[in-house]
Amino acid sequence: MSVVILRGFSPVVEKKVRRYAAHEKKSINRFLLDLIEEKIVGKSYGKPREFNDLDDLIGTMDKADAREIEKSVSKQDSFLNSKDTTMSSKVKASKGLKKGYVQVYTGNGKGKSSAAFGMALRAAGAGLRVYLGQFIKKGNFSEIKALSHFADLIKIRQFGKGCFVGATPSKYDCDLAKKGLKEAESEMHSGNYDLVILDEANCATWKKLFPAKELLRVISEKPGNVEMIITGRNADPLIMECADLVTEMREIRHYAEKGVPARKGIEF
Repeated sequence: MSVVILRGFSPVVEKKVRRYAAHEKKSINRFLLDLIEEKIVGKSYGKPREFNDLDDLIGTMDKADAREIEKSVSKQDSFLNSKDTTMSSKVKASKGLKKGYVQVYTGNGKGKSSAAFGMALRAAGAGLRVYLGQFIKKGNFSEIKALSHFADLIKIRQFGKGCFVGATPSKYDCDLAKKGLKEAESEMHSGNYDLVILDEANCATWKKLFPAKELLRVISEKPGNVEMIITGRNADPLIMECADLVTEMREIRHYAEKGVPARKGIEF
C-alpha cells in the first residue's frame, strides 16, 4: 500500500479527520491508510501520491470503494457525536491481572468466538483492557457493534477479507494474517492490555496463513500478567498442549441441518 501524504486540508475536513484519528490514537496518515486497507481489499494505488483532502483521496477510487469509505466515516462521525460514546465510563478501572493464562476454544461446534466475545465483555465489565484480533473474518457483525460501546476498553482489529472456506488462501490472505499476528504480538507486549484474544487464529494455522510455530512462539513470549484466548476449529496439537485451558465444542445437533439460515443477532 502506498504512503499517503496529506496536506492543505480544508478546515472542515481537517477537523473531522483529526477527530477521527485522535479517537483511534493514530496519526492522520495512519488513520486514513488503515481505513483504506480495511475497506479496499487487495487494491494498490500505485506510486506514493499526494491528496489535498479526504474528498480528493476518495476521488481516486471507484464509486463502490468511495461509498465504503464514506459509510465508514459517517458511522464514525455518528458514533463520536453521540453524548455517551462508551458504556465504560460507568466501569471502575481495574488494577489488572496478577497472573494470566492461555485458553483455547476449538472443535467443530458452535460457540467458540461467542465464548471469546463473552469473555471480552466480562473483562471490560471488570475494567480490564482487551485487545481482540480477528483472523479471516471481515465485517461489522452484531458483536462488533455491541463491543463498540466499550471502545476505550476493547480494541478490535480484523485481519481478513472475509471467508474463503473451500478455497485456497491467496498470498494477500496470508499477508493480512501475518500482519495481524505481528500487530497482536506488539500489542501484547505494549502493557496496554490485560486480555488478548486471537479469534480464529487456530483456523489461520490450519489454513497455513502462518505457521503454528509462529503462534506458539507468541504464546511462549506472553507476559505473565496477560490472559490470552485463542479460538478456531482444528487447533494444532502443540497449541493445545501449551494451553492452560482447552475446551472443545462438539457438535451434537444443529438446526442448520434443517435448513435454518444464519440469523442476525444469533449467528452474526
